[in-house]
This record gives sequence, structure tokens and C-alpha cells, in this order.
Amino acid sequence: LIEIPLLFETNSQEWLDEVIYVTASLEKRVCQNVTRHWTKEEIMRREAKFLSRDFKIANSTIVLENKGTKEEWICVAEKTLKHLEEKFQC
Repeated sequence: LIEIPLLFETNSQEWLDEVIYVTASLEKRVCQNVTRHWTKEEIMRREAKFLSRDFKIANSTIVLENKGTKEEWICVAEKTLKHLEEKFQC
């Protein structure tokens, strides 16, 4: 399991067995970046330089939407890990 922030921009997704795309609403991303002092406009400016969310969703094998509480997110992560362990018999 590896994290590659510019996976699609470097066209590296073909090297991998599975691509998990984690996304969140703009409002949630704003809240998550408050310690960086990034405004909604700053986040949108930065994201405009990358491939679209729709492209990344269409080219991922698993899409996870971070839209709940921390506890709900942990549950989603655990279910995804279990799915991958069963698929790859780890």
C-alpha cells in the first residue's frame, strides 16, 4: 500500500493492481486545511492545476468518500482493508 499524490498526473496508475481514490466535499477540505490557513479559493486554485475529480473517480478501482465522522471513516477504512486482504489473500 502506497500513497502517490500525483498518481494520475504522472500516469502511473497502470503499475498498480488497485487504485483507491479518497475524496471529500469542498467544505470538508476547507475544514481540514484550516491549520494551513488555506481559504476555499486557495484550495480551488491549487486543485485547478490537477486532473479533475471526475477523471480520478472514473480511473480508480475503489472510491471512498470521506463524509462522516472520524469513527465512521475508521470503519470505512477497516472494511476496505478487509476487502483488499480477501482479494489478495494477505
